[in-house]
Amino acid sequence: MANDFGEDGLISIIVPVYNCLDYVGRCIDSILVQTYSKFELIIVFNELSEESCGICEQYAAKDERIRLFRIVCKGVSVARNFGLEKANGEYVAFIDSDDRIEPDYLEKLLNAIHRSNFEISMCNYAVISGNEKTVCDCLSRFGDKVPYNRLLKDSLYCRSGFYCWGMLWRREAIVQGFRYFRFSEDAMFVFMNLAGRTGYIAVVNEPLYQYVRHDGSITARKDAREFFDALRVAKGIVRMSENVCRQHLKPSYSFLINTAFFAYLSDKTGDDRFAEKYDDLCVKLIKKYRTKVILDLGSTMKTKCACLLSLVSMRLVRFVYSRMK
Repeated sequence: MANDFGEDGLISIIVPVYNCLDYVGRCIDSILVQTYSKFELIIVFNELSEESCGICEQYAAKDERIRLFRIVCKGVSVARNFGLEKANGEYVAFIDSDDRIEPDYLEKLLNAIHRSNFEISMCNYAVISGNEKTVCDCLSRFGDKVPYNRLLKDSLYCRSGFYCWGMLWRREAIVQGFRYFRFSEDAMFVFMNLAGRTGYIAVVNEPLYQYVRHDGSITARKDAREFFDALRVAKGIVRMSENVCRQHLKPSYSFLINTAFFAYLSDKTGDDRFAEKYDDLCVKLIKKYRTKVILDLGSTMKTKCACLLSLVSMRLVRFVYSRMK
């Protein structure tokens, strides 16, 4: 975890780097041109990423705000936790090495914290896929602030996303680090740091973060074992809701169901026998919780429809989903 005290006004930007040779340069460029310049850029790269390391070293030689660390990295969670331990800033921002930020990203998120006197701020984002840019407006309905509980509820019902990027955290607000999952680790991190607490997040209704979608990105990979991690995260959130914050229990069932449907319906690579066992687990969870979700007034119509179709057969769910793609 990070130190207890940070340098006033300094933002620690943590960027894990692993096999992002074609994107990391543009990511760093977008950070170095920020209108708010009081930051340290902590780049944590896997020791196997030699080519990406060379690019980062070239940038570090030109800008003293860049700090490079080479570790034996077993995933983005390990790299982010290492970055938190090394951070000197009063504030922390997480950026993925294949993504980019607008030039006023830090300035506007920090101003939102100062105006509101809250501990966290967040913004909308845009998805970049090739030459296409799609703005994802998940936050405008909240106005200029959103309670922790409301954001968690909307995220669990899949009306908003569970992302640690697109946010600026006062370091004291981070009470839990990242759990060591290969997939969906953001959801657990945000839930652990907001659930059961009272507070507001300042909202900047602009797409200041650019999420770059490409074939090599984490979310593009469909290995069955990574899907298993996503299911472990969803089950962990259900357990925490049962034991610590029961106001999130119904939304957590919906989140688990949506995760199970997503994993079951996605094409998977890797060990076929493991994938088959995993699909069986998804079906068992869907059957266990679907009635609760159908009766939950807060769950989305899309989720309810999937649950209702599953009452007939999972083959029907797969057929309808194939027609919708």
